[in-house]
Amino acid sequence: MRYHFFMPKIMQFTKFVPLKLTKLHVFFLLLISILIIALVLWIYQRSSNNLPSLADVKTIDYSQAKNTPVNQQIEATQSVVLSAGLSLGTVIVDSNPSSSITGNVSYLGAEPDIRSGMNNDVPYLAIESRSNKGEKYEIHLPANHTGSLQVGAQVGELSFDLSQTRIASANIIAGDGAISVISPKFSSFIANLQAGSGKISLKIPQDAGIKLVYTEQADPSKFKLDNDNYVQDENGFHSADFDSAGIQTVFKIGKSDGGFELARY
Repeated sequence: MRYHFFMPKIMQFTKFVPLKLTKLHVFFLLLISILIIALVLWIYQRSSNNLPSLADVKTIDYSQAKNTPVNQQIEATQSVVLSAGLSLGTVIVDSNPSSSITGNVSYLGAEPDIRSGMNNDVPYLAIESRSNKGEKYEIHLPANHTGSLQVGAQVGELSFDLSQTRIASANIIAGDGAISVISPKFSSFIANLQAGSGKISLKIPQDAGIKLVYTEQADPSKFKLDNDNYVQDENGFHSADFDSAGIQTVFKIGKSDGGFELARY
């Protein structure tokens, strides 16, 4: 069975933070429906089958896994695009000092579909799961490059240390997931996050202005913020200095039954 993922729209954020549509986003407009369809199927299947849970991810043994290295060269002035669709397992994304997207894909079942190249002059790396036996994607993005992330998982631990990157936007959604994000230290950032029955943990720079926008699926009573210096509005919360902050970070929070935590670094 082959698993497909479609990613949600980045532009749903534009009512809160003005964004200029560039070639970077064109690539994702072709992927809008995959994740939504996958999550609907996952919910349907989970109701009738004993599917793995997030607890099972922690017990996966990759000692016998096969491995495929990844490497995509990036020009100094180019943005980067990473898209990944995972059935069961772990995604770890951080940065490296080179001008390449590097990393490794480990898998216990069928080899994931790994593609890289150029799309409208924008370099990309795309990884798509082909089984639910367990996979681990460890990806290192070139530091100081702008770009965008699109990551979807049915069940998975998803960890993103973007502190040394200039990644501008991200869509990270899981049906049952533990999502951890450290946002960029030197540039503004906007992200759509949903952990389903799991938990979301965020870290943002000390001097960043923060806006939290929650959907109807979010439960604000489970939000644990870093301090009380927030202003409540009709869509969520924002820090008192958001409008004047040199770095603005926006998170749109969906369903995360395991809770939501925000801290500074």
